[in-house]
Amino acid sequence: MSENNFFLYIIPKVIQLHGYGDPLLDKHLNEYIKLLTKKGVSSYFSCNPANINIEQTELMLKNGLSYIKYSIESVDDEEFKNIRGNASNFTESFEAIKKIIKIKEENDYNTKIIITMLDLNRTGQVEEFKKLVRVFEELDVYIYLKSEDQQWYRKDYHGTNSVHWSEFCKHPWMSMTIKSNGEVAMCMEDYNNEIVLGNANHESLYDIWNGQKYIQFRNDHFDMTKGVKCNEECDMKLIG
Repeated sequence: MSENNFFLYIIPKVIQLHGYGDPLLDKHLNEYIKLLTKKGVSSYFSCNPANINIEQTELMLKNGLSYIKYSIESVDDEEFKNIRGNASNFTESFEAIKKIIKIKEENDYNTKIIITMLDLNRTGQVEEFKKLVRVFEELDVYIYLKSEDQQWYRKDYHGTNSVHWSEFCKHPWMSMTIKSNGEVAMCMEDYNNEIVLGNANHESLYDIWNGQKYIQFRNDHFDMTKGVKCNEECDMKLIG
């Protein structure tokens, strides 16, 4: 395929403030939210409720956080610890989320609160999710069972029900992933920064998005280029 020398510029609608690790541990998170709100851009992140700080979360809501997602894998404290770590349990997480919902309602903040359970193909997973729904049914939250996306590395691959996973990958044309060190990686799944397309500390996002490395990256998707990580370590189909 001939080189695509077209320029693209997309105004971001939502900035996702998480990748690998927990964004609640970032001491600058509130500054990011405040800046994005000022620029008219929606902000969102997913986190472990075990790391909730009520005071900081209230400030996030006040600063205009658009969406916050709490990942809860079980309503049983011991099972919750087995999956999320010994520092966490469901009971404390649930009480903290209820306080946040109350703060949101009392101050009429617009933040959408999302509760999700990751479908890990566990025995009794559906019943566990039903229990979670019952616990939150009287509260103002959006709740859903999230399909596990990337499973290429698993021995017990069981597929996904995620709608976007049945389509071809659009990341080269619709999103940009910026790591904490400023490196622009191919997407959020490139956890070890194998494909770096620029550095936001030294280049504008416009120049990176329209640069030669991004053009080549898009061509690799069209051409199904061998040896590219997207071809060998991802469940999503390439457009080619």
